[in-house]
Amino acid sequence: MSDMLPEPLVTQTPPTMIIGRVTRKTNNSLVLTFNDGPASAPLAVAQQGGADGVGSKLGVLFGFKNGGSGQHVMTMRDGSVVTVVTSGGDPTRIVRGPGSGSGSGAGSAGEAIATVERGDVSKVILADGTHLFTIIPDPVEPKSPELYRLRVVAGGSAGDASGLAGFAGTAGDFAAESGLDVTGSEIGRLDVILQPNAWRLGLNNLGLDGVIGDLADLTNMSGRSSLPILVQGTRLIVTGQLSELQRDILCAICVDLAIGLRPYVKAMR
Repeated sequence: MSDMLPEPLVTQTPPTMIIGRVTRKTNNSLVLTFNDGPASAPLAVAQQGGADGVGSKLGVLFGFKNGGSGQHVMTMRDGSVVTVVTSGGDPTRIVRGPGSGSGSGAGSAGEAIATVERGDVSKVILADGTHLFTIIPDPVEPKSPELYRLRVVAGGSAGDASGLAGFAGTAGDFAAESGLDVTGSEIGRLDVILQPNAWRLGLNNLGLDGVIGDLADLTNMSGRSSLPILVQGTRLIVTGQLSELQRDILCAICVDLAIGLRPYVKAMR
């Protein structure tokens, strides 16, 4: 693993940590299981769904299609359902309830809650047009053989960089150097795990050793994996508490990254 260290994630309160690990069901579809603490039940479980068409579904069944576009269904701990709908280069759609087969609608039973516009950075837009989050590459080391490092920053109006004050070296420097519209303060870190040894997280490297509390057990997730898959899972650490909507959207983004294999920043292409 690279010797480069991420900058400290500054927070004085216990952060929100959500770990998603990829496994495979007997029908060969990928499963992403999220844990957020010592609770016996997972926070959520997402299962790979093939895109429309017999060929795609058979590809999942016979193990030829390890992730990719489709309708991936995430069941939350309370039984509610969120569907992540991806198709080719189109924006990712996040739907509460069942997804739709095609087009921009959410389907008769589903409610569209957000879309993700992917590019050199990716913007998360709520159904009412609010720019909720922007996903940017880590400005120190966005990519290593073990993982991709991403950052979640708050959304904002185009051209408004006022939210970057005080974040030099993170979102502020990234915006200045790239010329891209990154308009908010840092919310948290999102790692896409490529190799099993990347699960080892030095909490002191993030400045979280004094506030991590009971979440420390979630970081002890090293070990080998025999799965012939591209992504081992995701690790989300957020400075503070999330609303239910924010949490569900960020988990859906993790599904899009780990099962959908969507590139959210330039370094992932």
